[in-house]
Amino acid sequence: MITRTRYIRDSYKELDISELPPGEVVQTSWNGEVIFIRRLTVTEVKDTNALPNTTLLDKESVVTLSDAGNSSVLVCSAICTHLGCSPSPKLKDGGDMGSKWEGGFFCPCHGSKFDLAGRVYKGSPAPTNLVIPPYRYRDDKTIIIGESDSEKG
Repeated sequence: MITRTRYIRDSYKELDISELPPGEVVQTSWNGEVIFIRRLTVTEVKDTNALPNTTLLDKESVVTLSDAGNSSVLVCSAICTHLGCSPSPKLKDGGDMGSKWEGGFFCPCHGSKFDLAGRVYKGSPAPTNLVIPPYRYRDDKTIIIGESDSEKG
């Protein structure tokens, strides 16, 4: 007789982001996938919105950030859309990424680059932006990953 183990995935995950300072990123898991949660500074939001579309693969990309208090929060998958590798946060300007790097996420396996809002740069092997999972705010301090505002009762 063959028995199968059934893996029950998280239907949703609540996270307290009240202690997440602007400019920092945390990683969590939801449904077996790593998720980045990053609170952008006011300057980063302005710089991200001012990024020329000619540098992005998808010129129609919309910045998907949600207001949380006095800043904006990015919730996105930490799985590269090229071959499923794991990008690393490279949040500081320059450094080992070169003088033109303004911060974002870098997949070292094949060189895909994403901006601070998870949008893929032109010339990267990744074909699309980092995936935004369904999420909503329960209040100013708590994010629920796995539910969207349209799903709440």
